[in-house]
Amino acid sequence: MHASSSSVYGPDGGGPVGEDAPRRPASPYGLSKLAAEELVGLYAGEKGVRATVLRYFTVYGPRQRPEMALSRFIERVTSGEPVEVFGDGTQVREMTYVSDVVEATVAALEVEGTVSARAYNVGGGSRATVAELVALVGEALGEEPEVAYGPPVPGDVRSTWADLTRARRELGYAPRVSVEEGVREQVRWTVAGRAAPRVA
Repeated sequence: MHASSSSVYGPDGGGPVGEDAPRRPASPYGLSKLAAEELVGLYAGEKGVRATVLRYFTVYGPRQRPEMALSRFIERVTSGEPVEVFGDGTQVREMTYVSDVVEATVAALEVEGTVSARAYNVGGGSRATVAELVALVGEALGEEPEVAYGPPVPGDVRSTWADLTRARRELGYAPRVSVEEGVREQVRWTVAGRAAPRVA
């Protein structure tokens, strides 16, 4: 099992991206994920190692790393600071809640891998702009976020969009958590963690 990323595709071209779409990463991170996929495929083909590749699309939820966008948005709003948004906020992301990622990963583990390192998209079935994510954080906290816009990050794609047909058909995968519900859960977890007493 290899954990890859939607970043191997680069820009989605205005529609859902299937696993057989060209892989044209737009960032060093995406290129590193593509290189790893190629290594997995090489070992699968040359050594007969059975493998499965999962391409995760913007994973979020409780315990998300603090440098990730949604974690940063929540931290800024709860601290009463302006939310820093790189670009104009209209970038669109396919958001995948952590429990859906777990379900897809378990489903893939129960399906025997192939010597061709078969790939599956793991998306959340719903998309949101960066500006909408900030607004959802504000709604969950009962606040009106102040937003500070900055220059876009080099290599940041405008849109990601997963075609889940293969994962639905072969893994029985069906995402359950909407982006609205998922953001509320991550906000709730973050706020609860701030309120919990610290152990010396």
